[in-house]
Amino acid sequence: METSGEQAKRFDEELSPVRLVPPLGWLGISVLSWTGVIDESLPFLLSLVLPPLMWQPLWEMVRRVAGRWRRTLLVAGVTLVVNFLIVGQVYQSVVVPLIGRVWSLESVSSAQNQLSSQVSESPVFAVAVCLLGPIVEELVFRYAVLRSLLNISGLLGQVVSAALFALFHVGPELLAGDYCQLIPGAGYFASGLCYGLCYTKTCNLGAPLLAHILNNTLSVVWIVS
Repeated sequence: METSGEQAKRFDEELSPVRLVPPLGWLGISVLSWTGVIDESLPFLLSLVLPPLMWQPLWEMVRRVAGRWRRTLLVAGVTLVVNFLIVGQVYQSVVVPLIGRVWSLESVSSAQNQLSSQVSESPVFAVAVCLLGPIVEELVFRYAVLRSLLNISGLLGQVVSAALFALFHVGPELLAGDYCQLIPGAGYFASGLCYGLCYTKTCNLGAPLLAHILNNTLSVVWIVS
């Protein structure tokens, strides 16, 4: 049976301490922006810079995926179906709002409505959600966090990367004391697990990245239609 360390060596994108600095630095700055230590706009500005800084792993992803594009598309497709239909449409779009109404959790419903309003009213925000967000998040949570922890434990890597992915989406609200956001946060955690398993199954960042982009694009189309 293959160990986590042996699996980590099979990934198409090389990993080094130098390459970890930009994505983990972005994550740290994002957390600081939640606390008000630095300006909230800085993480978005850095998101524009992160993909060019990480051109090497992105190029390795594209160059090496060509030899097994069928498997990549298959795993990405399965991930998309599970994540979009079950996590996205059933849990986030039906269960979470229902819980908010039944238990009179206004903050849950208002957060969902605010996101829908931002996507509908701002084309720039919609593009960022569909394209920029998935690229940055896959570089940070799958490439940097998950890959770094695989040498220790595959299970640990999946859980920690998915938990950080969820906290990134609801962390500011939790820091403000709105613990009701743990309800949608559970959905983001499940999504993080989906993308993480997609990455470890294909050993190429292209699969979770494709699934993530398509998932967010379908979600935006669903909201505005």
